[in-house]
Amino acid sequence: MNSVRLSVVFAVALSLLAGEASLQAQAVGISSITTTVSYGSGETSQNLNGSTTDFSNASVAVNTVTDMNGNQYSVTGMATSAIVRTDSTATGEVNQSSVWYMGNTQTTNCDSSSDPTLLYGSYTSSTQASLLLNNNLLEGSDNLFVNSSSVAAAQDNIERVDFLYNGTTGIVDNNSLAIGVFDRGTGDAFSVAIITGVDSHGNPTSYGGFVTVTPEAFSGDDDLLTVANSNSVLFNASNSEPTDYLVRYDSSTSLATGNVTDDTQTVDQNISGVIMTLASLGIASGTKIYGYSLMGGDVEPGTNLNSLTNTSNTTVYPTTTSDTTAYDGLDAAAVNGVMFSLKPVPEPSTYAEVLLAGALGLYGWRRVRSPRGKAAS
Repeated sequence: MNSVRLSVVFAVALSLLAGEASLQAQAVGISSITTTVSYGSGETSQNLNGSTTDFSNASVAVNTVTDMNGNQYSVTGMATSAIVRTDSTATGEVNQSSVWYMGNTQTTNCDSSSDPTLLYGSYTSSTQASLLLNNNLLEGSDNLFVNSSSVAAAQDNIERVDFLYNGTTGIVDNNSLAIGVFDRGTGDAFSVAIITGVDSHGNPTSYGGFVTVTPEAFSGDDDLLTVANSNSVLFNASNSEPTDYLVRYDSSTSLATGNVTDDTQTVDQNISGVIMTLASLGIASGTKIYGYSLMGGDVEPGTNLNSLTNTSNTTVYPTTTSDTTAYDGLDAAAVNGVMFSLKPVPEPSTYAEVLLAGALGLYGWRRVRSPRGKAAS
């Protein structure tokens, strides 16, 4: 067989195998998204620290995701419930919530030292769990797992957040399911594990697929939310970074305006994200799963993943998670519990068949063309 043609065949083989290997990376940065923008029934006026603030009750929902390897995913399902797991022994403020909403920097008298007059997201007086269980890039939680901070309002006692699919019934994994995690900013460390068993109340009893995702995994685009994919009605085209307003509540069970303690801090940050297939986390097709849990990047379950079930175990869940370390608080966007599905790609066996057919075809063509091939016939 001609050495040039043989090298081409092997080059194609290596390329295809590299593409297959890329699908197995645990967490891959997101390079682009498509979204749907929608609005609720008018604006909601709320009182934040003595000033009237309007919520647009808008939503920017993720429809599709493309990762850095060119793999494409679409939204195929949503969790039915979320549970925030707290630990009263944590060193941080044990009865508060920290939330961020994207706001309008162009409104009158709205700067870093005054209350916003317009917030884009949808107001909820419910819980941080209900805010997180959503598909909306316009809001989220700040420093979700931080117990220790120089800013008291940035501390809480959250150790784990569970997102459950279909209650205690669960769903069956297949080769295409994936989960995505979106962060305000350029990406913070966090841990994730797949819930493989629950009790009659939906509390996790067993886990699989634990992995700690480092900031380096957020290697895609850290400006995912743009005028192009979120409607210029929401963002001023001249301002590449939307302004995020941090609202602190002195309650872990209510986001009612009566619980607001501070809303003067602003941060100009956009959104980044990672996506990971369940297969890359080691979850076999056909496995019954019940959802997934997010945790701080300093969580250490050791060799027994079921130790993740006990958030009071300080050996597994440190209660001193700090925003001055590499585990400095995932600012999770409210796109959680969303199930993505990877668009089909050829199976490895298909690659082999194609390559073998190509190699035999080239070899046969060479035999017919060569004098020796003619003589042999």
